[in-house]
Amino acid sequence: MKLYLIRHAETTWKKDKRIKGHKDIPLSTVGKKQAVDLARYLELIAVDEVWSSDLSRCLQTIEPFVTNNEILFHIDPKLREKHFWNFQWVSTYWWEEEDRQNMHAHPSVEPRSDLVDRIEEFYDNVILSQLYEDKVCVVVTHSWPLMILVALLFKKKQLYLDWLFQMFVWNATVSCFEVVDWIRHQAFVDMSVE
Repeated sequence: MKLYLIRHAETTWKKDKRIKGHKDIPLSTVGKKQAVDLARYLELIAVDEVWSSDLSRCLQTIEPFVTNNEILFHIDPKLREKHFWNFQWVSTYWWEEEDRQNMHAHPSVEPRSDLVDRIEEFYDNVILSQLYEDKVCVVVTHSWPLMILVALLFKKKQLYLDWLFQMFVWNATVSCFEVVDWIRHQAFVDMSVE
């Protein structure tokens, strides 16, 4: 399987550094251009299936591609961003690290473990079940779910989760992973050595 993980394009809240979470925020003018550019890129690839978060920023990101191509398209709310409840609209422009830590510890914010469970359920039911098939799949989601999917692909959930939540994924970023059958790959490598 070739798996393309894509973070949604830029939203109208980007410049204010507002927390979006489950708020349904549309793409900005820049984001709409990113979506068109993304569609051009994906049209060069023989994509078999697309999954997207149900929030409009993800749907608008993949819309130019799926509307111009006959493709299996699935919408899954499990791919939503972490739910920040009362913090969804707050600007983090002037926040310090302590402010971020306090927000994540707030009882109204979706616990990281719940987010991981939700994304892991998607991974187990959708990705893992097709991992060794010869197909090309695209997942359009948000930064936190994307980082969790990367950790699951590397089969290092806890080790990578601690590190991954320290990184940043830019809008409209495309990350490609190719999963191969290790035994067949190893046999090919061994034969090529002879």
